[in-house]
Amino acid sequence: MVESCERKLRKVEEQCLQFYSISINKNFFLSFIANLPIILIINLMRRRHLFILTFISTLLCIYCAAQDIHFDLVKPPKEEPWGWLRSITQDSQGFLWIAAEDGLYKYDGYKCTGYHNEPSNINSLSSNWLECIYAEKDFLLIGTHRTGLDRFDLLTCQFTNYRYNAKDPASLSNDIVTSILKDRQGRYWIGTHEGLNQFNPLTGKFIRYKNNPTDSFSLSDTRYV
Repeated sequence: MVESCERKLRKVEEQCLQFYSISINKNFFLSFIANLPIILIINLMRRRHLFILTFISTLLCIYCAAQDIHFDLVKPPKEEPWGWLRSITQDSQGFLWIAAEDGLYKYDGYKCTGYHNEPSNINSLSSNWLECIYAEKDFLLIGTHRTGLDRFDLLTCQFTNYRYNAKDPASLSNDIVTSILKDRQGRYWIGTHEGLNQFNPLTGKFIRYKNNPTDSFSLSDTRYV
């Protein structure tokens, strides 16, 4: 059996020489992986550990280097030049959403569609100056600069705005939203310039977390979360 394995090994090693002398070949690479256990057994029997590690490392490096990696320039919608791009995320459908300082953009792999504030439409984006964005299955959460948190319904394409209200302790703690995160328990955390907020999208209510100088277990700093 060992002789049969050695013949198979010599055949694979001959293919390796052809691989190095010609060019990388994906079919050969897959064939090599399929025969890898036999190669390991024979070479372990020969105590050629160093050869195995060196050969595999070199092969993987060459294979990865041969991949075609290139970059394409994503152009903004016609006559809408990019502002500062603040955040990018991808939704469950594969669309990219770009939060910029001049609006929200959806990229489908071919073109961008812009969403902007419309003063006469309360269901539009609350502000064109965006700070951050988070994608869920059916909606987006968008942090704005000075106009609070926007929720964008991906089915109806309507925006709902949540803002700071001094008379409502269950409202957002500040209208400058700089970060959005969802934890493993499914809770949404909103960072603002005036503390941290836990957001419930079902009720639209917030729980505020701020620094309390008399409580060593409170948030260390209320500003710029």
